[in-house]
Amino acid sequence: MFLFTTNSVIFLVVAIGSGLASGFYLLASLAPMLDKDCPYRTPLTYFFLIFLSTFGALILSIIIYIAIVISSIGNWIHDRKIVLRDITLRHLWHVMKRNTALMPLLSHLFKSWFKGESAAERHDIVHRNYHPSRGRTTLSVKELLYVTTYTDLLQNPRTAQYMARRLFDMEREGIAEYIAQLREHRSMVARLVSAFNRVDSPQDAIGSVRLLQMLLLADDPARVTSSHDEVAKREDARWKQLRARLNAACSFARLNARRPFERGLPV
Repeated sequence: MFLFTTNSVIFLVVAIGSGLASGFYLLASLAPMLDKDCPYRTPLTYFFLIFLSTFGALILSIIIYIAIVISSIGNWIHDRKIVLRDITLRHLWHVMKRNTALMPLLSHLFKSWFKGESAAERHDIVHRNYHPSRGRTTLSVKELLYVTTYTDLLQNPRTAQYMARRLFDMEREGIAEYIAQLREHRSMVARLVSAFNRVDSPQDAIGSVRLLQMLLLADDPARVTSSHDEVAKREDARWKQLRARLNAACSFARLNARRPFERGLPV
């Protein structure tokens, strides 16, 4: 470029001469590979020999491996009309992008590696990916609807105990609304009372009392109001609806008062 700024003719002569010399050197380096009797070798010739021998061996190994696979299982795949869907890129991407698969894990591992975090922290990332922590143990509204659909489950007091121990978190979305609406269905409450009156253990009694407590306290968020009159009417209606449940609570007291030592209850 310096010669071009001072004298363009000299620059063109030097550029053409350098190009021709490079081409001649390249041909001279390739000549011994084409003609084994050529007595001349250049340093580039030895580089080409090493590169081509390594690359050729790799390509030959791949070809031989493919030939072996095709000859071994090709007829078996063809006869049974097997489609190897898992090796297609579309299905591979579908598997890797899932939350429990490899792609999200790799992104977190790369971030950890770039941040310079320790190997123990990356081990924790892998452990959390394949062993996620358990979520909340409270039942969802969908699971409650299942119990409502199959009401025969409520004939077993242990079901009431299980529901109470899982449902005691009244802050979970939809739980209070469900229980408040459950309280207004006379047939459903009758089934609950029938189950409550057949408590056979202290654990069943505790679970049933907890469920009674939720029936007493649950409010439908859609009906919450700041009007004192509305609040008073709602509370009056609540106690009118809970007469049967209070009778069941009295039966608990009578049941647990009998033979406390035999039932394992404190005096």
